Amino acid sequence: MLGKGNAVSKLATHTTLMMESDAFWKSVWSSNAPPKVLASVWKALHGRIPCKVELEKRGVLSLSNLCYPFCGRFEESINHLFCHCQAIWNL
Repeated sequence: MLGKGNAVSKLATHTTLMMESDAFWKSVWSSNAPPKVLASVWKALHGRIPCKVELEKRGVLSLSNLCYPFCGRFEESINHLFCHCQAIWNL
């Protein structure tokens, strides 16, 4: 039986390989989504959304990296903002 770490690692590897495939990006760019949405998808998958965690990595921000003014409970990361922050989903 695989432990949680192994499953997460495999999922991350699969996601990375999928993102690098031409077929994946061809399906993204050929979708009927508005250009702003497509650009946001590209930025999110390449770590280019300027959230607190990413800004801190670049040396731009060194304040608390909690998800404020939204939930204020977890790190403001791309993953948290797009997948887990209930305060954003409730907007």
